[in-house]
Amino acid sequence: MAASGLSLCAAELRRGDRDRFLTALFAPADRREALFALYAFNLELARIRESVSQPMLGLIRLQWWRDGLDAIFRPRSIAVIGASRDRTSIGREILHNLIEYEFAGPIFPVNPKSSSVHSLKCYPDVEAIHAAVRCGLLDESEVTWVGGREFTRGLDRLRVLAAGKGGTG
Repeated sequence: MAASGLSLCAAELRRGDRDRFLTALFAPADRREALFALYAFNLELARIRESVSQPMLGLIRLQWWRDGLDAIFRPRSIAVIGASRDRTSIGREILHNLIEYEFAGPIFPVNPKSSSVHSLKCYPDVEAIHAAVRCGLLDESEVTWVGGREFTRGLDRLRVLAAGKGGTG
């Protein structure tokens, strides 16, 4: 939080694009921070042109953002941390959907309590996977067994999925 009580994104938006900051205040409170983040990202991209001295530097910066977002929205491989045989678990549902909707890359279930899930070999942790894993999906309910161990070492991105316990996903 910034000194004024605003989040970093809100404070940046207030400084850089006051009109959008004011319009975001009309959004419902539970969605306001997401809107601040989206507007702040837009502000960051819009500033590239004025903040670089050469066009190539601007293109490099845009490519950096593109690469970072591609790793989140278009991963080449996914580790489902907390994949389970339990049909009611989020981890199993995520794994099932990735298979059902034919995710193009390799899928690696991770659960130290299982040897296989959904007919795929299950790994005790991400380090046991001897392939490049670009993105990890972590079922919030499995955080207890992830605990102090480093189940996520080697991941470029980790997305924690929350459902049913007041989480927002």
